Amino acid sequence: REAALDADDAVVDAAAPAAAAAADSLSTSNYELHPELVAGLEAAGVGALFPVQAQTFELGSSGRDIFVRSRTGSGKTLGFALPITDGILREREARGNTR
Repeated sequence: REAALDADDAVVDAAAPAAAAAADSLSTSNYELHPELVAGLEAAGVGALFPVQAQTFELGSSGRDIFVRSRTGSGKTLGFALPITDGILREREARGNTR
């Protein structure tokens, strides 16, 4: 069943050939991730994003709705969670709450 898209929605087709990116461009240091989030990712052994995560981070951080088509195991869940977690950390920091 197809979902209705609004003009502000972003569609990411990570299955498309253009989705592949050079490994060095996927390093977490290339993205404006909150330092606490980067530390947590690195502690979990994640030093680079998967292509689907790289494609969705900026879109998700801007507050746009994202529809993603990608294979199982490609990193979609973290791709959706990164901008949400980053936003929560930044909001908390802006309020002066560091807990």
